[in-house]
Amino acid sequence: MIKIFEGGDITVYILPVNPEATMKGMGGFAAWTLDDNVILLMLAPSYQVGRQSYTTAHEYHHSVLMEAGLGYDSLLDFVVFEGS
Repeated sequence: MIKIFEGGDITVYILPVNPEATMKGMGGFAAWTLDDNVILLMLAPSYQVGRQSYTTAHEYHHSVLMEAGLGYDSLLDFVVFEGS
């Protein structure tokens, strides 16, 4: 069974990748959750199709956790946060 996460409004910025950014092993697609309502997506011209769905869902999950106040305060918290 899949449980759908419901969060508040989120602004998603889609930008071309910074040519100085390291994209090795990222499939040409990188993303960051800046806070509970802002996600930044960066795409290289040769990004791998399909990678964006996984990565966007991963970042959305972070946003929902942040909105609920479930961020991280330690290295262990961060590892669990990234792995969830």
